[in-house]
Amino acid sequence: MSVRVEPADWESLKVPWGVLYRGARPVAGPFVTPEFLSAWWDVFGEGRELDLSAVRRNGSLIGVLPLQRHEGVVKLLGDFEICDYMDVLAVRGHEEAVVEALLDRLDTLASPTVDLRGLAEGSSTLALLPDRAEQRGWTVDRQEEAVCPVVPIPGNWESYVTGLRRKYRHEVRRKLRNLRSGKAVVDIEVVS
Repeated sequence: MSVRVEPADWESLKVPWGVLYRGARPVAGPFVTPEFLSAWWDVFGEGRELDLSAVRRNGSLIGVLPLQRHEGVVKLLGDFEICDYMDVLAVRGHEEAVVEALLDRLDTLASPTVDLRGLAEGSSTLALLPDRAEQRGWTVDRQEEAVCPVVPIPGNWESYVTGLRRKYRHEVRRKLRNLRSGKAVVDIEVVS
């Protein structure tokens, strides 16, 4: 089964990336969506080099490698000061192939420093990449940084809200009503 890393651009990858994201549900959440990252790039991309790649197995998209080069360092696309978690994106069951493709891509970029700050604790990239990189002779430095707070929601959103104290329940519902009554388009998505 042949795995290839191909250069990509926002337009050619936006729709399949969105489909991949909705099917994969990565730990990284909204900060690996094409919508977020393309908007981030439009605002913060000046002075940086975009390196966006598609990972394909037998022609099918199995991963996206959203990378950038900034001041000689290869990083995940985004910024750990803005994004809680960043990551590459892989179809479930293809994580190992995507991590190997990431390492192959990083080899071709030949940067002396790769900074993959922002990987979440449950990320398959974080679980697989350090050992694989060390097997290739790379030096890996792992450091825990600030951790994004996560609230586990039992069952569904309504169960969560119902379980809140009365005052908080009232505040959440009031704020949602106010949000929905404004002119902004609001879409609340439950990610599990």
